[in-house]
Amino acid sequence: TVAIQKAVDACAAGGWGTVRLPAGRYLSGALVLKSNVTLRVERGATLLGSPRPEDYPEDPHAYASRFSDEHGRCSLITAEKAENVCIEGGGIIDGQGWGAEMKALIRSIKDGKTKRGMRPLVLRFSECRHVRVRDVMLRRSAFWMQNYQACEDVMIEGITVENVGPTNTDGLDLDGCKDVRVANCRIVSR
Repeated sequence: TVAIQKAVDACAAGGWGTVRLPAGRYLSGALVLKSNVTLRVERGATLLGSPRPEDYPEDPHAYASRFSDEHGRCSLITAEKAENVCIEGGGIIDGQGWGAEMKALIRSIKDGKTKRGMRPLVLRFSECRHVRVRDVMLRRSAFWMQNYQACEDVMIEGITVENVGPTNTDGLDLDGCKDVRVANCRIVSR
């Protein structure tokens, strides 16, 4: 997590750049994408979300909606008020959201012991402009796979989503966005 986030931050500090994950497996907790940064998960690479709920700190976005108040308060990859962000590359982003620790988290929420909204999404973008998500596979989110809130000029193209998890595992959620194009995607979700 620290190494990937440092690379994102370095690209953003330099004005632009690409964080490249070549073939291999990478385990990470919550990451924040910044303006003018591309995360390139290349073919043969898998970015694995941590199975530990504590690796996803609460990060509510400023955009007010029923969803943000009650549900999505943490995610594997997030961006807020960023421009020119991109995820691409032909690889896999796997939230690992159906393991024992995440199932225990879901039970804890249902029992009222844990705050609602602490099931991590895989992708969450809020009030972003010029967003591109293309040519990747997204799978096994603990909650919704991808959520775009109040974003403008969004292109989601050539992705595969596999998210038929235990409960409420939407494949794609758009909330208050404009100029959105979704093309050539395969989405299987519950």
